[in-house]
Amino acid sequence: MKQSVSKMLYDQKKELDFRFKLYNHRWITEEHLNIQLNLTSSPQKTIMFCNAQKILRELTNRTFPDSVVKYSVFCFVIPVLVENCKNSVFNADDFLPVVIYIIIKTVPMDLLLNIDIITLFAVPSHVEIGENAYYFTTLMTAVKFIDQCTHSSFGLSQEEYFDLIDQSKTEIEQTIQTVSGSMKLLMNQIQCLSDKMNHFQNINCGSK
Repeated sequence: MKQSVSKMLYDQKKELDFRFKLYNHRWITEEHLNIQLNLTSSPQKTIMFCNAQKILRELTNRTFPDSVVKYSVFCFVIPVLVENCKNSVFNADDFLPVVIYIIIKTVPMDLLLNIDIITLFAVPSHVEIGENAYYFTTLMTAVKFIDQCTHSSFGLSQEEYFDLIDQSKTEIEQTIQTVSGSMKLLMNQIQCLSDKMNHFQNINCGSK
């Protein structure tokens, strides 16, 4: 029992560490991954890019053992996006960098857990053979790249790399402070409204 609990806690920590890594790399652009196209250079491309993000978020919100098929739906959107961006036939060399880019920009929930569940329980033919297997393998390769990436992965010096990460952390902290301030303001407004409602109720009760 203790071993199961510790394994679960370890997995949660691993998932959290991975999500922090995604947040810390939100500064990445297409150029950093040698993607020779702009994935959001027009309204149509932006819609397609956001659609890929939406599918990825939905997939990680609810998983069942055979979700590899659904991940294939996510991956299937990407060749269409790439072809639309460069107006030519999809090249497999474009695929992995774009998957990496979308994962980083989306920061999906419980992605590692989803992959573990699929690996353990999916229909073997779906993860070992055919198009679904290719897409799922690419997804796992993208996750491994993100998990192990360093400054050299993006053609940056160590100083440039850590400066960008520090900048990203600062932006996250500023966002948290802004959201926290907005929440406090909202709570004060709710409390003020509640006090006024109670006041009016007391007046009405007194008049009766």
